[in-house]
Amino acid sequence: MRRHSSSAPTRKDADSGIALQARVILVNPELHLVLCAIEPKRRRLRAFATPRKCAYIMYMHHKATAIDLPCACTTLRKATRAVSRIYDDALAAAGMNVTQLAILRAIGRAGDGGAPLSRLAEGLVMDKTSLYRGLGPLIRSGWVVVTQAGKGRTKLVRLTTKGRRVTDAAALPWEAAQSRVVEAFGVKRWAALHESIADLAAVGVRLG
Repeated sequence: MRRHSSSAPTRKDADSGIALQARVILVNPELHLVLCAIEPKRRRLRAFATPRKCAYIMYMHHKATAIDLPCACTTLRKATRAVSRIYDDALAAAGMNVTQLAILRAIGRAGDGGAPLSRLAEGLVMDKTSLYRGLGPLIRSGWVVVTQAGKGRTKLVRLTTKGRRVTDAAALPWEAAQSRVVEAFGVKRWAALHESIADLAAVGVRLG
């Protein structure tokens, strides 16, 4: 630790003999910057503005803990909302949003046999209620159909001919949005971040 003052954390004021105490205020954990003020116990004195106390800055080489960092969930949600608007705007001409396109593509990858709803939800990291809510508009638009798998209780969802057509039509606007976002952010940076987000998603699934 390096200080920019010779003052001790606790001492007596030379003029008044009042005991001074160090109060540490965390300013920026990412820059490891900690601001400390030595001040009298008398509350009526303002923090840094009297000659009877001194302020100094310490640079602490400390490893941030989880609770020192921004909320992982809030940070990811903020980024998702900001980026989703770009994709949604691009896909509006195709009559869908990016969440609907993700569902359509996931169903399409399952082939003509369709995808079990439980497996589809797992692959998209969605709970079944959210998936059913997302499928509703797609069913009403005639883009997907849900059928019963034999005599069992498993339900399958598959693309209709119309669904395949609109999914294909969404490719160009999606590519435009993808290029706009990734090139602005940096292709290499996104490739690295994608791996990290995939790892984080796996952590969420494991802990959930």
